[in-house]
Amino acid sequence: MSERSDDDLDEEQTRAAEAPEAAIIVLAGPGSGKTRTLARRARHLLTIHPDDHALLLTFTNKAAAEMKGRALAVSSVSSSRILACTFHAFGYRLLQRHGDLVGIKSGFDVLDEEEQGEFARQVADDHGIPNFARSWEESRVQVYEPGWDVASFGRHYEARKRAAGVVDFTDLIHYSDQVLAAHPAAAAAYGGKYRHILVDEFQDTNALQYALLSRLASPGDTVSAFADDDQAIFRFAGADVENVRSFISDYSAMEYPLIVNHRCREAIVEVANRLILSDPSPSGRTMQAKHPGGSVTYCEYPTGVDEAEAVLEDIRARARAGAPLGGIGILARKGYRANEVVDALRGAGLPFTDWRGDIFDPEERRALAACLSVVRGELTDRQAHRLSRLLDSPVVPERRSHQFLEGHGANPLAVGLLDVRTAAFQGAPVIRIVELIVEAVARVDKQLSGRMSALAEAVAGFAVYDPDFTLEQLLAEFALGAGGRSPNEGGGIKVATIHRTKGLEWNCVYLIGMEEGQLPDYRAHSALELSDERRLCFVGVCRALFDLRISSTSSGGGYLRRPSLFLREMGLVS
Repeated sequence: MSERSDDDLDEEQTRAAEAPEAAIIVLAGPGSGKTRTLARRARHLLTIHPDDHALLLTFTNKAAAEMKGRALAVSSVSSSRILACTFHAFGYRLLQRHGDLVGIKSGFDVLDEEEQGEFARQVADDHGIPNFARSWEESRVQVYEPGWDVASFGRHYEARKRAAGVVDFTDLIHYSDQVLAAHPAAAAAYGGKYRHILVDEFQDTNALQYALLSRLASPGDTVSAFADDDQAIFRFAGADVENVRSFISDYSAMEYPLIVNHRCREAIVEVANRLILSDPSPSGRTMQAKHPGGSVTYCEYPTGVDEAEAVLEDIRARARAGAPLGGIGILARKGYRANEVVDALRGAGLPFTDWRGDIFDPEERRALAACLSVVRGELTDRQAHRLSRLLDSPVVPERRSHQFLEGHGANPLAVGLLDVRTAAFQGAPVIRIVELIVEAVARVDKQLSGRMSALAEAVAGFAVYDPDFTLEQLLAEFALGAGGRSPNEGGGIKVATIHRTKGLEWNCVYLIGMEEGQLPDYRAHSALELSDERRLCFVGVCRALFDLRISSTSSGGGYLRRPSLFLREMGLVS
């Protein structure tokens, strides 16, 4: 199926893109052209309001860059009129400018997930109190008053972060919200600049992000939410699908459903519809397939090894028939459930990309962040210590970036980072700055530099869509442990967990591990938890364009396994 152009919208997409209401919510099913419609709406609003600016918010910088790139595909809209970024990158940007209003100094570092855990444990140990980091985080994300003991831990934790000049992921949103709440002039400035706010994947927002959006939206602004409550799969991370209903009520938003699936063939759409309509509280929308045909099969195998061998043989048959291996995805609820398949692919020498774990190792991200810190006028103690480790030299008291590097004389990395500073001040694009960092690191650690080259590739991917991708956005992206890449990137067959594949598609998908205890997960007991798992299965099913191959095993880990209840709901077993 050829990719349609962004100007080729169907009737329901066009109605949503050109809606006259100030507040709308586009309820978009899988494959319904949501991103295309969002980009077209941004273009429409900026075309009819030629003096206005738009803010596009989403959950990955890659998605943000792609949305902006599509929105710019018209000559009347200039790049400077659109800021497209993640919620966290927006918070990073705001706090670098106005964080001092809530006690956060510019130049702060962002703790990655591993560092955040270590930091919290250290606070608990130093004060002889329980580590309530998870509860503290939850109370802020979901915006409720924590208990006394959790609040006590939180006070120590926040004070320690402020003293160290660092913030964590939640801080980027929490303190941005505080800035806008406590300082009406700042809120008015942002609301006045961004008269059109568009939010993608709205079903994945949490209470804190919803509050931030409310601060940003000024009277007279347009607010457009794009959501699919049938694909709300991040409740475990604090996402609240009820934000969809709250938005409709709070903003008197007009609903625009997109139900035509332009991606999946009819057989796959029918199975997906049966699955999601089995939920006690479905959205009520039923997808309509744009294209006939497609196939869905289900097989049960004795063991995971048997399942892997069958998948391997089927892939070989497809390859012999001329099917590209890059059009094949192998998905599982949990990463380890695909171990046998990965072993089989590796043993057969077939090319594949394993996207079950972290995209980039913490060492690579931290090295990049440390090197990027030299473009600032002054280093924090934490940045200086990290740079000193990379430079393999003792920590010195100097904190002015230029003098800090010059103080290391002929150290090849220091010389290279001085070139990075020069390039940044001369306005070099982000990709060139990252390339210079990789070259500089190669002078002292070729192995680390080789691994960091993947980061440069990721940045180049952003630049394809967004010519204005900034160093600030890059710092926020890698601090959050991402790189913007997706399982669609990399060579050969793609192996991934379902949670990482929203919005992606493959010609053929193998959905493995469809057993009770796997999908649905063994911890899903309540109706709400089962609904989460059902929606996750729905997401996995809807990744397939032409062929969907579902499988389970009758035994594993020394235990008997039963086929997933979702197989019955899809009508694949009796």
